[in-house]
Amino acid sequence: MYISSYRANRRKQKKDRRWKSGNKKEGLLFAFKRFFKLTLVILSIVPVIYAIDRTYGFLKNAVTLPSWKVEDINISNTFYIKKEKVLAYFKGLEGKSIFQIDLEGIVKKLKANPWVKEAYVRRDPSGTLFIHITERTPAALLHHEGKEYLVDEEGIILSLADRDMPGLPRIYGLDKEHLRPGEKIRGSGFYSSMELNKELLHDRWIDRSSLWIEIEKGRNITLHLKGYRIRLGKNHFHKKLRRFRMVLEDLRKRGIKYKEIDLRFKDQVIVRTAKT
Repeated sequence: MYISSYRANRRKQKKDRRWKSGNKKEGLLFAFKRFFKLTLVILSIVPVIYAIDRTYGFLKNAVTLPSWKVEDINISNTFYIKKEKVLAYFKGLEGKSIFQIDLEGIVKKLKANPWVKEAYVRRDPSGTLFIHITERTPAALLHHEGKEYLVDEEGIILSLADRDMPGLPRIYGLDKEHLRPGEKIRGSGFYSSMELNKELLHDRWIDRSSLWIEIEKGRNITLHLKGYRIRLGKNHFHKKLRRFRMVLEDLRKRGIKYKEIDLRFKDQVIVRTAKT
């Protein structure tokens, strides 16, 4: 007991002396030597591990254990994109190590699809790849050079219209552009028409079943409805639609049939009556 206790005290005292004000340099030198020795040990072990792995490949085998292989692919519910198309991006991945899957590369491939707005891929130790997709939503049908395209509110061309999409406004008159799925529309008139469409969603006076939006030169917007049209110009659609409702109510009370209501001017409304 005496010897053990003595030696312990001597070690403690010896260690403490190094850090006294007169021995700071000695303490730093001692710490540096310990760090240097530890570094040498680590550097000597790494080549040995590398050489063994080159011979036996145990590190490679460690990430291909059966419990870490891709066994299932879980895709979030999609409405416009068929799951078969999504699965095509993961063809040949089943059975591979989940740690060898290039998640960033898969996300880039998914986002190359015009219908995919955002994509997220997560791997799970159980062997499941979880894929969450946020789809783009069609906001209008764009008629251009004899073709009809589905477009979202950001102006991204989604695809040719190959399905019935009731309730969407039809837009035409866009400046000549070469449109391709995945590309964004450049013409500013389109964005004016989408701004108008947002206002129309809450307007019960407008029959959306027969709605056409025409983009004229200079970004002027004209609404074509069943039997008549409304010229709205470039902006201030909320105020102009409010004026339209007032004018329309007055015309109906007076029994006047109309074919065009022009609201492009600030203090003037021009009504062209229909021939009877």
